[in-house]
Amino acid sequence: MTDTASAKLGHQFLRKWLIDHPEFTKIPFFVASDTYAGIITPIVAKEIFDGNEAGLQPHINLKGFVSGSPHTDTALEHNSRVPLAYRLALISRSLYESAKNSCKGNYVDVDPSNAPCLEDLEKINQCITQINKENILYPKCARLSPNSNNEEQSRRFLKANSQRFPALSSKIQDYWCQNFEYVLVDVWANDERVRDALHVRRGTVTTWYICNSFLQDVLYTYNVFTAVDYYQNLTRKGLQILIYSGDHDMVVPYISTEKWINSLNITVDRDWRPWFVEGQVAGYTVKYTDYGFRLTFATLKGAGHSPTQYTPRWCYNMFERWIHYYPL
Repeated sequence: MTDTASAKLGHQFLRKWLIDHPEFTKIPFFVASDTYAGIITPIVAKEIFDGNEAGLQPHINLKGFVSGSPHTDTALEHNSRVPLAYRLALISRSLYESAKNSCKGNYVDVDPSNAPCLEDLEKINQCITQINKENILYPKCARLSPNSNNEEQSRRFLKANSQRFPALSSKIQDYWCQNFEYVLVDVWANDERVRDALHVRRGTVTTWYICNSFLQDVLYTYNVFTAVDYYQNLTRKGLQILIYSGDHDMVVPYISTEKWINSLNITVDRDWRPWFVEGQVAGYTVKYTDYGFRLTFATLKGAGHSPTQYTPRWCYNMFERWIHYYPL
C-alpha cells in the first residue's frame, strides 16, 4: 500500500459501490477526509475526474470535497511549527527571531555544521516538548499505543494513568484524557456483544485496532510528500472545497494550510474575517474563487487536531452552511 495506491483503490471502491447502489449515481457527490487522509483526497478527486473523462461507468457526479486538518505538504507543515509556537506564545520573540535567522526558515533536515540553528532548535524543543501538539490547550497525557486485546489490562492501564494528572474540572472523572477514548473504543469494538450487534461475521476479524501500527509503520509506504500540485490542477475543475483547521493544532498548523492555499494564486472573494455561531466568534474564514472553483478556508477557535473532536457543534454549523452554499 502507498498513498497513490490507496487513492486508486478508493476510486475503484466508489465505482463498484455505485454499481450496487445506482440510485445514488445522479446525486451530488462529495469526498470527505481528515488529518493524514487530506493528502489522499485531491488524488482521489483526480482519479474520479480521469475516470469520468475515460468513460468509466457509473459516472461519479463529483461536486467537491471537505477536509479537516488536512496533511498536504510534509516539509511545509514541519517548518510551520516553529512560527506557530511563537504565535501561540510558547517561545519568546528573541528565540524565534534567532532561530529564523540561523535556520533560514528551515527547521528540519538541518545541516549538522549549522551549530547556531541546532542550538536554537534545542532551546525551542525544551519549551514545547511537554506541550500536547494535537491541542496546546489540553494536558499532555501518557501516549497510548493500544495493542492488546486484553480488556482487563486496558482498563487497568486507563485507571492507572488517569490518576497521574489533575482533573480538568471539579467533577470527578476517571477517563478524561483525550486519547483515553482510543483505548476505550478498542475495548468496545472487541466485545463480542458489540460485534454481534453490528452483524460482524464471526471469524472475519480477530482483534480490531483503531490504529494498526504494523500496517502504518511496516506495510505502508508514504510516497506523496506534497499534494499542492494536485490542488493546482483541480482549480480548473469548478469544484467546491472546504478546508478547515484548529488554530491550536501543532500537528498540521493552520498557517501551513493557509500558505499552500495562497500558493495556488486563486482570487480572494471574501477576505479574512470572523465567522459566528449563535453570536459568538467560532473562528476565522477566507473564501477564494476562480472560474467556478470555490475554496473556503476556515479556522476553529481553540480547536486542535482535528477540530471535530473539540468543537463538534461549530463544525456542524460550518459544514451545514457550506454544503448549502451559504456564506460562513
